[in-house]
Amino acid sequence: MGFGAKAATLVKAAKTQDGKIRSISVDLQREAQCGALDRSFADLILGSYIAHAKLGSVWYASMAAYGDAPELLELRNQRALAETVVIVLGQDGKWVYLLELHFANRLSSGAGAMLTSLCDTLCQTWSCLSPGVFSESLLDRQPETLNVTLAAPLLSDLNPAGLSRAEFRVCLLLSHGLNRDVLAKELKISSSTLRSHLRQIYDKAECRNLSDLLRRLLLVGPSPTQETPLVTAIERRAISHQSVA
Repeated sequence: MGFGAKAATLVKAAKTQDGKIRSISVDLQREAQCGALDRSFADLILGSYIAHAKLGSVWYASMAAYGDAPELLELRNQRALAETVVIVLGQDGKWVYLLELHFANRLSSGAGAMLTSLCDTLCQTWSCLSPGVFSESLLDRQPETLNVTLAAPLLSDLNPAGLSRAEFRVCLLLSHGLNRDVLAKELKISSSTLRSHLRQIYDKAECRNLSDLLRRLLLVGPSPTQETPLVTAIERRAISHQSVA
């Protein structure tokens, strides 16, 4: 996972006073050993700044006013973590979108500087994702954790679900952040044909709906010869942006 993180959480935090927070996590540590990572800690790290934090800013638990909160201390002890970092990815009128990374070791000054240097590009990458793919299909659910060891990646060379070429392409475009309307236009197919493809994919991949499919496409870990997709994919795109600039 990116920068050596042991777990990552995508967070959708309300700007309103009710402080509603929704999150979904990828966890490289086994739940049986350290418990489920079923919540975000961004509210403790950012405190009252969570609704007004600068886009692309980086927040460290070790430097937070509530860094010694019991919940954070319990997290560190249970998971042997040294640092938790929150990056402000984006925001709209009602919500702030954050990336929360958990590390077993403190970030070196070099790693911290690299992370900070990538933040603007991470935000640009986030803003380029098709609106609603994450917020509607992933984050508008109860907080949950996905153990990356549970399922093989659908888009690996092994094609574990036995997808057809058309179905594989649908999944590939979904994993790139395209919503259904844009996807149908890209593939030059009708909405009914796309729905038919999706039904076949749900059946083959044992997914109940688009939310389950997106979670598996975006958050399930890779085979041993592939990169972990969640943060590494964002890093890879960020680096490519920097090399072009």
